[in-house]
Amino acid sequence: MPDEAGREFAWSVDRQIRRGLKALGLPLSGVQIDQLTAYVSLLDRWNSKFNLTAIRDPATVVTRHIFDSLSLSYHLQGQHFADIGSGAGLPGIPLAIANPERRFTLVDSNGKKTRFQFQAKAELGLDNIETVNTRVQIWQPETVLDGIICRAYASLSALCQDVFHLMQSGASIYAMKGKEPLEEIGQLPEKVKVENTVRLTVPGLGEARHLVTLKLK
Repeated sequence: MPDEAGREFAWSVDRQIRRGLKALGLPLSGVQIDQLTAYVSLLDRWNSKFNLTAIRDPATVVTRHIFDSLSLSYHLQGQHFADIGSGAGLPGIPLAIANPERRFTLVDSNGKKTRFQFQAKAELGLDNIETVNTRVQIWQPETVLDGIICRAYASLSALCQDVFHLMQSGASIYAMKGKEPLEEIGQLPEKVKVENTVRLTVPGLGEARHLVTLKLK
């Protein structure tokens, strides 16, 4: 990316991020905003060679990936979270930038995507994330998790089946959905309860977003 084009890219993304953070009520520092901007730039560069996300337009990436991920920030409770099926590090990397005091483990079975996550960790200086290239069904974390985050994952019942072994230590599931998944909630396993369902507001996105928090009974 030429220097002039690169500066224009960064300026445009920076401005959009600042507006969105104000709407979300997230008072991030200049360093954190720079990290989010650099992440969008890195994702844009990798997407030109690898199919990390279907969305390529930077402005849409900021809305549908960055803001959508950050809308979860105020709802997290605890210190250590696993972002399962993390893909390009979403929502884990934006959340790690916004919450440097918390730890995020990004879990994905796709080696290409975990390599991107590792590159993002290195370039952005994110000491509070680690990447794990494995299937979540067989993953055994070395420390206790407070929460399991998933975005655009399977149905709630399939999700609970995949991470049941992680929930047994007391971890809550934070499942990000579009419309309120009433039918999926009705199909949850007997041992799982809904702690909360909240509507999320994503700046610039005129679509429904919900967060369903689950826990073992």
